[in-house]
Formats: sequence, C-alpha cells, structure tokens
Amino acid sequence: MAGGVGRGRWQDLALGMVRAPVLYMIAAALLVNTLRIQLPAPVMQSLHYLANGMIPVALITLGVQLGRTRGLADLKLLSAASIARLIVSPLVAWGLAWAWDRLAPVPLGPVAPILIASLGLPIAVNVYILSIEYHKDADLASQAIFWSTLLSAVTLTGWLLILR
Repeated sequence: MAGGVGRGRWQDLALGMVRAPVLYMIAAALLVNTLRIQLPAPVMQSLHYLANGMIPVALITLGVQLGRTRGLADLKLLSAASIARLIVSPLVAWGLAWAWDRLAPVPLGPVAPILIASLGLPIAVNVYILSIEYHKDADLASQAIFWSTLLSAVTLTGWLLILR
C-alpha cells in the first residue's frame, strides 16, 4: 500500500476488507440470530468471555501505545479529527434530525437529542485497533482517542445543555 495517513489504492483497501474476519463473523452472527439457532452452552459461555474481555484488552492495548508514544502527532490532523467527531458530527446529526422531523411521516421526537449527543462522543478505541490492523499511524489514532476523550468532557457537556 502507498504510504501516508489514509492513503492507499482502493483495490488494496477492498481486498483488506474482504480478508477481515470480522465481516464473516458478523454475517454468521446475523444468520444464527435470524434463523434463531441455539448455540451449545459451552460455545455461548466462550462467546460471553470474549465479549466481556474485548473492551479491557482494547483499553490496555491503547494505554501501552500511549505509553510508547513520544511527542505529539500531527496537530492539524489531531485537531481535525477531534473537531469532526465532537462538533461537526453532532451538527450534521442535528441537521438530519431536523430534516427528518419535517419530511418523515413519523418524527424522531425524544430520540433526536439522544442521537445527536451520541454522535458527539469521543473517537472509539476501534479506530486504534483498525490502525494497527491496516498498518496505519497508530500514534495518531491513539492520540486522537486520548485528546477527543479529554475534550469531550467540555463538548459533550455543552451538547447536553443545548439538547436538554
């Protein structure tokens, strides 16, 4: 793949997505759920252990990466990612909710503020995991998560005050 943040041939990106096991796991889960297949108890117990351990392992991995990071990643990219996630995303959601309430037969009602506020949450740990998986800038991803989480204390409070 070509170097740089977010750059690569689309064919390489598409091939990488097709090779990602998560897509097949999602398809299998949807199939099992749709067909109401009861998995054996040991399989379900193992899946519960995996599900319960995923977030702690992801956070520990993120913490290790932050501990290894020396210096600040590209400030322009960090700022752009944080502003896009914490301010622009909720504004877009607000606009879409406004349009939905005017055009759709069933308005969003009390769900709209919840959707808007949820789009103002910080960047998820999944971004870091994907940056490692696809050999992209893990330092930038981990710092974007860190800084957006810190800044979200202010921005999310603001969104909640506006949306109440």
